[in-house]
Amino acid sequence: MQATKAVNQTDRTELIINHPKFKELVTKRNKLSIILTILMLIFYFGFIGLIAFNKEFLATQIGDSIVTLGLPVGFGLIIISVLLTWYFVVNANGPFDKMRDELLAAIENVEGDKK
Repeated sequence: MQATKAVNQTDRTELIINHPKFKELVTKRNKLSIILTILMLIFYFGFIGLIAFNKEFLATQIGDSIVTLGLPVGFGLIIISVLLTWYFVVNANGPFDKMRDELLAAIENVEGDKK
């Protein structure tokens, strides 16, 4: 019985991996992940570049206060990272979940046809 379950699980895995909807889901998810990662790296290394090469800009005081531009720019970097994460989660819980559900329904139809 255990061997039959393992074989059936392997067959199901093969069906999923070879299904066009799975390939589309993986492609879209990877594309979004890469774009968001590149954006985060640009923002992060841009901030580090400002620290390394233009300290005077970040040390500029805002008005008459003791707060410098570095503080809101650094805070902005944190906000950007939270927003990028939120955007990915919204997509993972929305369109990607819908695509996953369509894939599983298609796989169940194929498995039902085999029986």
